[in-house]
Amino acid sequence: MNIKDDPAAGSSLAHPPTDQAKDMLRGLGEHNNQILMTTPDGKIINALAGYIGPGDLVEEIQFAVVRLGALGKGSEASKKTMLAKAHWQFAEELDKRQAPEHLRSAAEFFGKVKRVGPKRGVDDHQFVAQYPLLSVKSFTAALMVGNGSSSFASAVNGTPTEAIGGNGSQAKIIINGKPFPPPKP
Repeated sequence: MNIKDDPAAGSSLAHPPTDQAKDMLRGLGEHNNQILMTTPDGKIINALAGYIGPGDLVEEIQFAVVRLGALGKGSEASKKTMLAKAHWQFAEELDKRQAPEHLRSAAEFFGKVKRVGPKRGVDDHQFVAQYPLLSVKSFTAALMVGNGSSSFASAVNGTPTEAIGGNGSQAKIIINGKPFPPPKP
């Protein structure tokens, strides 16, 4: 679903689809992007906030597929208990990990203001453990990541020319020390 007008959505810089994706820290842009993995009837079995790289994404998809297969025919309560337990265990495993070596200095920098890297994964799994089999109809970005402000920006082929999302009360985007988009004259 498009969360463009959701009050919890962050702001982003528009960029052409030809820009190559960069390797970034897991969780950056947590207000901009959430990935929900659900049962066929729309109950959340895994949820990820923000950027997630290919290796982590494969691991998270595999985790969700195993959980989906394990749900079986038990009672709703037993399914929720099993799912919550699996998420708490995986959160503990992620909590022992560090950001990839080439992103550690960025993790230290961003880690002072937000949870990124494996710590964002911990938060994602704790969310599902707290709300096992939450109906996707009841999900909101604010429930998962709060109503805080964030922005998500990258520039590979020059500075983007427009911003997407945000509404003045949200994060301000600064590029080379100047506000973006520039104030109107």
